[in-house]
Amino acid sequence: MKSSFTANLVKQVLYALLVLITLTFLLFWWLKTTTNHGQQIAVPDLSKMTVVQVNDALQELGLRAEIMDSANYNPQYPKYSVIEQVPRPGHMVKQDRKIYLALNPSGYVKISIPKVLGRTLRQGQPTLLAVGFKIGDGSLNRFKTQKKDNSKENEDGEN
Repeated sequence: MKSSFTANLVKQVLYALLVLITLTFLLFWWLKTTTNHGQQIAVPDLSKMTVVQVNDALQELGLRAEIMDSANYNPQYPKYSVIEQVPRPGHMVKQDRKIYLALNPSGYVKISIPKVLGRTLRQGQPTLLAVGFKIGDGSLNRFKTQKKDNSKENEDGEN
C-alpha cells in the first residue's frame, strides 16, 4: 500500500511540475507578443511646439499626448507652446505611450495686491509671501519707504 501511495504521489508531483512549466512557457510567450518586447521609440523634443504640431509629431511615431497643466509663464517660449515634457526627449518608450506636457500660459497670472500700506514690515512681509510674492533686499527697502510715504493713503482704503 505504501509503494502505490508513493508512486501516485511522485506521479502527481511530476504532473504538477509539467503543468507549471507549460504555464510558465505560455506566460512568457504571451508577454513577449503582447508587450512589444524589444520595440523602442525615441521621444522627440517637443519644446516650443504648439499642441497641433505636437499631436502631428506624436501620431507619426505612434505616441499620444496628454496635457498635464499650464506652468508658470515663461516669456522665452511662445504662448500655448510646450515648455516641459515627461518623459524627456531622447528617452526610449514603447508604442502608444502617453507623453505628458506642460504648456506655457498666455501670460503672467494676475493676482490682487493685498493692503500692506500702513503696516509694519513684520506684518506686511508674511501677507505678501502668502499671496506668492518674492521679496528681495531691494524690495524691502522700497517697502519701508512706501510704508512711510503712503500710510495715509492706505487708511483711506485706496490701493
